[in-house]
Amino acid sequence: ERANSALVLVDDNRVLIVGGEPPMGSAPYATAELFSIDQRKGRELPLTCPRRSPIAIRLHDGRILIAGGGTRAAELFDPETNMTSHLAPMSVERTAADAALLGDGRVVVIGGLMKPGPAVAEVYDPARDVWSKLAGPPLADAAMAQLDATRFLRRRREGLLDFFDRILH
Repeated sequence: ERANSALVLVDDNRVLIVGGEPPMGSAPYATAELFSIDQRKGRELPLTCPRRSPIAIRLHDGRILIAGGGTRAAELFDPETNMTSHLAPMSVERTAADAALLGDGRVVVIGGLMKPGPAVAEVYDPARDVWSKLAGPPLADAAMAQLDATRFLRRRREGLLDFFDRILH
């Protein structure tokens, strides 16, 4: 069992369960489980570091971006080889952040519990392996829903909702 893990659909028959920790708490896992829906069993795979409440999102090419989870570290899971590789790190450590895939293949990451410094949103460009900070108000403890290719609805800590569309600017 994995509490505080991330789940992402790899293909029609497989789910990747990333990081997490035992249900009663303890050190986070430095593994993921590749679970076959048809066979109802999983296979444990190593990650580059332990992750508690990471993000995991499927890119346009089918690979999975894994980031955060109590670290700045990011890695890429390749479902063809069932292996991960190191990526450039995020600018801040994040736990329990939110992520969305943009139409152009980039990934925006907001919110989460972060340290150190200001709470910023970041955009990851997989074509260049580069993270870029987005200017704007603090985004700690925020969540978002993607409305279309360029607009997001953001819920901030105070419970306020607003549109978040600076991503492509």
